[in-house]
Amino acid sequence: KTIRTPGLELAPVKVGYDLTWLDGAGKSITATPVQVPLGIRSALGEGEACREYMPEEGAFVVRIPGPGPDQTPASVRMERTSLAGKAVDRLPLPPVFESGSMTVPIGRIRSGPSALEGFVSSAKIQDTGDDDNRLVIVVLGDGYTLTNLNNGDFTQNVIDMVLTMGSAEPWDFMMDATNIYRVDVESNEAGADHETYGVFKDTYFNSSFWLADTERALGLTGDGHSKAYALADLVARAGVWDVILVLVNSTKYGGTGGGIATSSVNSAAPEVVLHELGHSFAELADEYETEYSGYPAGDHEPNVDYDSAGAGLKWLAWVEPGTPLPTPETSPYLNMTVGSFEGARYLTEGIYRPVYNCKMRSLGPDFCPVCKEAHIRELMNLITLADEHYPETSGEHAVDETGTAFGVMPLPFPDYVYEWTLDGVPIPDAFGTEWTATADDLTEDTSHVLGLTVRFETPLVRLDTLFESYSWTLVWDGPTTCCLPPTVGDCDQSGVIDITDVSVLIDNQFLTLTPLACEVEGDLDLSGVVDITDVSVLIDNQFLTLAPLPPCP
Repeated sequence: KTIRTPGLELAPVKVGYDLTWLDGAGKSITATPVQVPLGIRSALGEGEACREYMPEEGAFVVRIPGPGPDQTPASVRMERTSLAGKAVDRLPLPPVFESGSMTVPIGRIRSGPSALEGFVSSAKIQDTGDDDNRLVIVVLGDGYTLTNLNNGDFTQNVIDMVLTMGSAEPWDFMMDATNIYRVDVESNEAGADHETYGVFKDTYFNSSFWLADTERALGLTGDGHSKAYALADLVARAGVWDVILVLVNSTKYGGTGGGIATSSVNSAAPEVVLHELGHSFAELADEYETEYSGYPAGDHEPNVDYDSAGAGLKWLAWVEPGTPLPTPETSPYLNMTVGSFEGARYLTEGIYRPVYNCKMRSLGPDFCPVCKEAHIRELMNLITLADEHYPETSGEHAVDETGTAFGVMPLPFPDYVYEWTLDGVPIPDAFGTEWTATADDLTEDTSHVLGLTVRFETPLVRLDTLFESYSWTLVWDGPTTCCLPPTVGDCDQSGVIDITDVSVLIDNQFLTLTPLACEVEGDLDLSGVVDITDVSVLIDNQFLTLAPLPPCP
């Protein structure tokens, strides 16, 4: 699947660097640009916007190309090149990022979960296939004592969260390509800091309410982010997990989003998580109009647009004929009718949203068709439609008379269409995941191109055609064509029967005993055996009575 840095796209601040891998002597091995995501968003509040803040302590993950397997880097040098993000002018940078250049030694990854204090166990609670081609979610718990864990409290909270997500469109569809890990972690005390203001709890990830003076902002503090990343790396493998969700053992409403999503187990928690994943995974904007002073202007997210009508409207494909644009906030347009409703992204006018109310506007409603599509498109940008194709598409594939199977193993989705072609011409009756080519389908002395286009045709997507294409180069490897009409006797396969064929046959029988390219050509008396009698027949045909040779059998 596509390798990407978690939480980067909508990070409040992005710090750009030129990163250079250095060997033990400080010499450059290779270099690559990188952006570091910083900042966290609070959960949606009653009549209040999601607020962004910069934690005092934290950690980050970036995923970038590294040195080759035969190279051993000892450190990385990072030279700052840019500052970007919607909150870059509002949030202070942590001091370490103020420096224009820094060199950081490379530490060793811990050998196993047992090395992490607090780790109890882990389980892959949903397995739809190979993690390397799935959306991978790791769910961690904070504020769960060993008694809580043994009583199944965390297990039940995770089940409730997964069931709720799995029943909400488009996650009900996406779950077929999602793997989920549950990681049980022991805390010394239940709850979180400032669950009651001023009361601190001893928990593994140091979760706390009231971050940045916002009561509902529940997130990890201290080394909590580092511990969460370390556990996700060890349980689901570094570079493979896509989303980390920390459930905090508190019924007080709260949560945050960013590189790590955090939520309490309040009854609204599933809605908070779905809304947050709308931001961090599908890259959606908030659609409510609550003022957010200083928030930069823009409409780059897929669910907001400065255009209210015409070809420039991003989601015009979803607007049914007859729907007025802009769309009035009156019946019959209030129940998921796609149009252009004014007010979104913390503004009351000048920017438009697709429907009257959606999960990106308030907790409770479903995602609208435009937001659902954004989720599906992001999922398809992350993974491929097939887990495997066979054989490899590189090189040439010799195809004999027994045949060679070509095909794909698709993800467990409905609505696939398979289009097979040979040298650009559609293959009749080939419409499944596999097609077997034989030598009879090909011609000698030329290569052929077998093509397969896998189309994913779902009513959830209108703005894109989702497809992947594969091609293989095929060469004929059938049996040598023996005995071209009209007669036998062409022992050297030259196309002409002459004295050379006599020499070849004599050599085959009496001298070097070199095998004939085609035994049928040498069986001139049609006895089923090539022997001295056949030599006599050919000599008679060429030099004596010139008697005709028998026809090809």
